Amino acid sequence: MSDLQIRPFHPDDAPAVAGIARRCLLEVDARDYPTEIVKALCTHNTAERFLESAARRQIFVASLEGSEGARVVGTVSLEGSEVCSLFVDPDVHGRGVGRLLMERVEHEVAAGGHAWVELNASVTARWFYVRLGYVDLGARDAEFGVIHAMRKSLGRRTSN
Repeated sequence: MSDLQIRPFHPDDAPAVAGIARRCLLEVDARDYPTEIVKALCTHNTAERFLESAARRQIFVASLEGSEGARVVGTVSLEGSEVCSLFVDPDVHGRGVGRLLMERVEHEVAAGGHAWVELNASVTARWFYVRLGYVDLGARDAEFGVIHAMRKSLGRRTSN
């Protein structure tokens, strides 16, 4: 996707990012999670919440240039060496947006001196992360349903 740019989150991106999160939850994650959990996650992933998160996390967006200008089609957030969330517009699933966002955060984590990237994957996203080289460390029940703890080595030896 030569017309795709990965860039830092800007506060003006918050409504688009929240909209993408909501669509992913309602259209994709709803296949694997009960309605009440999906609704709770939609309530949790608001524009205001993304703005609050930006104060303590690195957030990146994928912006796709089109005939009507650039539009946000994905987002990923990172705190230290942990990926906190990844959402990709369902309209562009399978086109490499999620992979490119993950490559960006893996680069950031490595630049920070960490040897591992860690995340908690939804049941829905587990196989996406496995294809990217993440190891499933096991499933557990969490506040918003079953999640899989996952980790990927960045091939570095550090003290972290």
